[in-house]
Amino acid sequence: TVWIVATVCGCVLGVVLLVGMLAAIMMPAVGAARASARRAQCAINLKQIQNAIQAYHQEHGQYPPAYSVDDAGRRLHSWRVLILPYLGPEAASIYAQIELKEPWDSAMNMRFNSMMPPVFACPEDPESNLGDTSYSAIAGPGAILDPKSIVTEANVMQGDGTWQTALIVEMSGSGINWMEPKDLTVADLAQGINSGVNGTCCSNHVGGGTNVVFADGTTRFIPDTLTAEDLHAMATYDGGEIVEDLDYYD
Repeated sequence: TVWIVATVCGCVLGVVLLVGMLAAIMMPAVGAARASARRAQCAINLKQIQNAIQAYHQEHGQYPPAYSVDDAGRRLHSWRVLILPYLGPEAASIYAQIELKEPWDSAMNMRFNSMMPPVFACPEDPESNLGDTSYSAIAGPGAILDPKSIVTEANVMQGDGTWQTALIVEMSGSGINWMEPKDLTVADLAQGINSGVNGTCCSNHVGGGTNVVFADGTTRFIPDTLTAEDLHAMATYDGGEIVEDLDYYD
């Protein structure tokens, strides 16, 4: 009887050790698969945002400005608010309730600060606070989303081309509320990807890079080794610069 018990215990222990070894072997693969899925979902979010921007363009005949302003030139709402009608019924419902003639952080609008549509949050952005976006436009002079200029797809095609011009990039831990009229500038992007400089383009994805959606709708994982010159070229639509390696990034 003692021999049988010892044999059974030995077998059980062997099975437990085997299961433990298999789990240890599989854990890195499972972790990598989950990270890959989060990166893919982040890319899908960016594509949905680009689709909404394109729908805005089709209706208004131009890209949305980086932010809306009142008659005095005071910033009111981010482009993220302006594209809500093109992001589905729930987002459109939020848009219908926002007081567009008042600033994003007015007493009337502050209640929406925490009601960010999920599409504006990257699943690989644990640093994000409630209502803070994971995505930033490239905004300002030279960029597609310029609050002071009317930019159309035809302008971009006559310039560097939609496939060469970045539209939206990741900004992990941005500290920017989704309604806030604040984004990266061309100069900010040229500081580098994952450079460690506060207020620049960054992500938490494994692989040393970040997801970027271009004006033609393609989403590419851009490595953080891209030079400042190439990043500047990528951010502007009519600088006459071509980034040769963009076609190789997936």
